[in-house]
Amino acid sequence: MASTVVGALCQWLVVVSIARLGDATQLGYYSLAVAILGPTVMLTRLNMRTVLATDARERHTFADYFTVRLVLSLLGSVVVVAYGFAERMDKQMLLVLLAVIALKAIESQADIVHGALQRQSKFQAISWSVIMRGVSLLATVVAGFILTNTLLVGLAAGIAIWLLVLFAYDFRRLENRSINWLTSDGRSTTKLAWECLPSGAVMMLASLNMNAPLYAVNHVLGVEAAGRYAAVAYFFTVGGLIAASMTQSAAGHMATFFFDDRARFWMLLRKFLIYSSFIVLIALSIAWLFGKPLLVMAYVADNADLHELLHWVALASGLSIPAAFLGLALTIARLFWIELALTLISVAIVGLTALWWVPVWGLSGAAMALTAGIASRAILSMAALRLVNPKSGDHHADKR
Repeated sequence: MASTVVGALCQWLVVVSIARLGDATQLGYYSLAVAILGPTVMLTRLNMRTVLATDARERHTFADYFTVRLVLSLLGSVVVVAYGFAERMDKQMLLVLLAVIALKAIESQADIVHGALQRQSKFQAISWSVIMRGVSLLATVVAGFILTNTLLVGLAAGIAIWLLVLFAYDFRRLENRSINWLTSDGRSTTKLAWECLPSGAVMMLASLNMNAPLYAVNHVLGVEAAGRYAAVAYFFTVGGLIAASMTQSAAGHMATFFFDDRARFWMLLRKFLIYSSFIVLIALSIAWLFGKPLLVMAYVADNADLHELLHWVALASGLSIPAAFLGLALTIARLFWIELALTLISVAIVGLTALWWVPVWGLSGAAMALTAGIASRAILSMAALRLVNPKSGDHHADKR
């Protein structure tokens, strides 16, 4: 959890650094690059880290997972680069997009290695990797602005350091140093990719859920408004990263209980949902009590008027945690197609409400749309789990 907090803090401080040392346009470029790339990255990752960590019966080798991840990462990068050129983006925007593509490609390879480390219960190794990447990117971005007054230099230095962490640290942490990294078994890798496709599509749609309001703000209000929205909306990543850390830490145990002790699985899920409700209340309290001074301190005085936006972002951030646990339950139960259908509904709600509410309520309307999407997905996920698995939790007896 400590590494998640540090990682979230570093991501937020990168945004703060761009806002304070650069300007709203540069922040808009960076935020849009992350938003454009997000859905593609999520699709190409296929949620394989969670699938690998919860693959209690080891149906696939690590080489299968790593090969699929590497090939899809390369294909996804090519697609986004082609999109950038096809859109005839501003040169500065295109260069920022290319830098973010490189960062996300490196992160994707580290992510699948972390899935293997997670199954080996090497959480400390994962934590140090997350901390090193977060701190190094923050340091290079700040140094880039101080030395050259540009974002690109900092991102380029960050790419170099992330590569070093990947090869010198992540790859060396696996227990079996003679592990096979790549495979030419097309049948096995194709089967794995097909099995994970629904879950990957869900993650892509979840990314669209998060980024659709930013797309709407950029379309309706322009890139500078997108930068201002992103400055506050990045607080949402705190909830997302906390949710990811909590679910990834619990995934292995919950998967084991699902197959071996279904009653305990449901009891554990209920406990996580109760704990999550307290986090929602804490997030709202912090936004209400400290939101305005926090905005002034972190950014600049003219962002103090975004206090109402911060309230909605805090609510969405808090709700993302119980929603993540319900999504994990669907993944463990291998209800991928149901999860996909529910996420499609959620994306439709976010997209339509964002286009409707942004012209009416401005930036707050974008966060309201995000909140509506997350809440609807959580409610629908809970309903689906109750329908597929009755109260006893013994529906569909274990197949050993």
